[in-house]
Amino acid sequence: MILRGINFEFNKATLTMDSETTLRLALNALVASPDVSVLIVGHTDNIGSEAYNKKLSLRRAQTVKSWMVNKGINVRRLSVAGKGFDEPHQR
Repeated sequence: MILRGINFEFNKATLTMDSETTLRLALNALVASPDVSVLIVGHTDNIGSEAYNKKLSLRRAQTVKSWMVNKGINVRRLSVAGKGFDEPHQR
């Protein structure tokens, strides 16, 4: 499943306010399916170096993971990866 609508401030791993709706939908799905584990994958645009964007995308995925854990999802259910701009998402 690809979640659209989880956005970050430019060049940061800070969630934007408009991400809350999508995050809550994902949270509700995880609460409803306690046996499901997920991989959270972060992405970036193609501005900056590949190495920088890999790190930023990983920090973004970790931000989403932390958000979920803070809302009660068991940390063991969540893993993260950063893809930088290697796998641009489809709109």
